[in-house]
Amino acid sequence: MMWSAARSLLVVSLIASTACAKLSFTATVEQDGQEVEASDLVFVPIPPLTHGRSPSSGLSPGQERRGKDPVSYSSNWCGASQHSTGSDEVSNIFSFFTAPDLRLRPQIPAPQFAAAWVGIDGAECKTALLQAGVTTIVNSNGGQSASAWWEWYPEAAYTIDGLRVNPGDWMSVNITATDSSSATV
Repeated sequence: MMWSAARSLLVVSLIASTACAKLSFTATVEQDGQEVEASDLVFVPIPPLTHGRSPSSGLSPGQERRGKDPVSYSSNWCGASQHSTGSDEVSNIFSFFTAPDLRLRPQIPAPQFAAAWVGIDGAECKTALLQAGVTTIVNSNGGQSASAWWEWYPEAAYTIDGLRVNPGDWMSVNITATDSSSATV
């Protein structure tokens, strides 16, 4: 993760693998130029929510196919989606984005949430999704908090407790699927 303004580079390395349908993982973090002790990091399971892509996502009447990639829409996802098959499968992604910096929207009850993340699968594969990102929450008085997280669906998502993230911070995420049961985030 790269912090905005005077903040320095933060690198998160999370190695995850599945064993008997469970994930095991280790992490190394560098924040503000200093290595963070592994004992300071806690992976806190996030209670599951009902989510998923709209069954109508994909090409609809009036949409265009750009090259081999269709433009698709979802009721709960936004942004780009790269579709590939066979020997052209996506196994690595790298992205920069900012942690959402929120203001209360009128007529919408608090708390309000926004998230930014990247992932592999999920759009086409309904049984697996490896993703990492940040979620910002704004409460009724306008106060905000942000937290980094990762998920290998269908397993639980985890907040990375002990990793400081502020709204507006620049983040970088690198995800590599090494095979169907292991990855580096």
